[in-house]
Amino acid sequence: MKALLAILSVLSFSLSAAETLLVDDFAVPGLTAWQVLDVGKNAAPSAWSVSLGAVHQTTNIHTRTWDGNRRADWTGSYLVRRDFAFADGTVELAFWSTDDDGVGLAWHVQDTGNLCKVQLNASPPFWQVSRTVGGEFRCIAVGTVGYRPGVLQRLRVRCQGKQTAVWLEDRLLYLGEVDGPDQGSVALESRGNAGTHADYVRVIQETPWTETDLHRLVAGMALRQAELEHLAVLPGETLRLRLPQVCEATASVHVGDREVARVSVAGTLAELWRNPGGIDTLGEVRLWQGETMVRSLPFNVWQAWPRDIGVCAHRGDNRLAPENTVPAIQLAARKGAQQIEIDVTRTKDGHLVLLHDLTLDRTTDGTGKPGDYTLAELKALDAGSWKGEPWRGTRIPTLEEALAEIPDGIWVNLHLKTGVGADTARLVTKLGRTQWCFLACTVEEAKLARAVNPDLHICNMTGQAGPDSPYPQATIDNDCQFLQFHGFGDNMPRVCRELAAHGVQRNYFPANDPAFFRRTLEAGVQYPLTDNLDAMLEVLDSLGIPRAGL
Repeated sequence: MKALLAILSVLSFSLSAAETLLVDDFAVPGLTAWQVLDVGKNAAPSAWSVSLGAVHQTTNIHTRTWDGNRRADWTGSYLVRRDFAFADGTVELAFWSTDDDGVGLAWHVQDTGNLCKVQLNASPPFWQVSRTVGGEFRCIAVGTVGYRPGVLQRLRVRCQGKQTAVWLEDRLLYLGEVDGPDQGSVALESRGNAGTHADYVRVIQETPWTETDLHRLVAGMALRQAELEHLAVLPGETLRLRLPQVCEATASVHVGDREVARVSVAGTLAELWRNPGGIDTLGEVRLWQGETMVRSLPFNVWQAWPRDIGVCAHRGDNRLAPENTVPAIQLAARKGAQQIEIDVTRTKDGHLVLLHDLTLDRTTDGTGKPGDYTLAELKALDAGSWKGEPWRGTRIPTLEEALAEIPDGIWVNLHLKTGVGADTARLVTKLGRTQWCFLACTVEEAKLARAVNPDLHICNMTGQAGPDSPYPQATIDNDCQFLQFHGFGDNMPRVCRELAAHGVQRNYFPANDPAFFRRTLEAGVQYPLTDNLDAMLEVLDSLGIPRAGL
């Protein structure tokens, strides 16, 4: 807290009255006031243009392929304002994206090797604050909030010296030092995003924050980063709130339609409420600054752990055996995984087989598409030695061979490649496996499968996203029995209860960390998909959740 207040005291040094330094609403066609600086070599060059009162960039220019590392240097193309420089002030960008990759705002830009930057991503959602000095990149902070595709949003940066605050709309993303250049121009960035659009950019100098404003900013940031220790409380357990730093606020606890506790929060760990038992409902913690509610944190109040939960072995026990093979499936089933996910595609001569990738290259000694091979030709390939010498000679199984290894009582998650819905429906129906199998596919593929058998279980894979998206309601509207979340959020417990009320079972992908795996279960997810089966089974054992078949 002291460190942050020291930072904020610098932010409040005297400035002149609010003054506009730059405004460009792109009302005039052309980019004569701007300079394009392409860094990415993939899908280059960029295509910046001005039309209809906005600036647009319409290629996927990028430096590197996404590998999940949010702290890496992700760069595309910059549009830099010519003949402009500022030191202290607020930069605001109004933007929207018709893609889901990087949109950025850079300040104190001297060239591509000297600048400060915030970049946002939509899928997966994240933000990154970084600086580059003398060509050396350093990631300063990251978070899991992203922008919403297709929605006009404001990204703001306030910098005074090295002290910096970053907001997306009214949500404070970052507050702290950015040790980059202390002055320079302003720039828009597009990275891997063929639909980057901006309505305006402006730079202003503002009147200084008061000390009261600064304290509220610090407290607000802490409350937006706060989290409940657990998202489910059982009888006798205590609900606790964790904060990243000391701040003064109030937390009210609501169970059902009653407020059951109100607590003044003055530290980094607050005990809020103890579950007396006899309750099974949704709870909610409301965080307050004065009379203003800053945040709502739903949680589950349970009598006991639900019995219809477990773990989904992603492509079988792929940590130990080659994915989508009989050995991986056998291991997962013998260990007691409650659900097993496998990928279904088709051969040249119409047989259904297991393979995840669109080509054979990664997981076999063959090349090309599986649809270019007959079943006999695929069966001649080695699908195991890539995983290690003990698995040499392992073959690609047919779907029928795979299903024979999975007994009833274990859910079979059949992730369908495009065009196999009807054939998979016929085979599953013929084998009498409709009770414990479901087809994970698009809404369009589900229509083809249901034309064969309208009683099949369907997992909606169209528009996969987190709880704060249209995905859950679309799943209900399309009469699907499962969904597979891809993205977490505060509202997960509330949305999971709404889905359960409509008979929808909940998967989540991915969950490879034991602590996060448990958190998804607390939120109401039933079967998180994992590539770390043994560790997740240990979590279930510790919670008293029986393994399948036991």
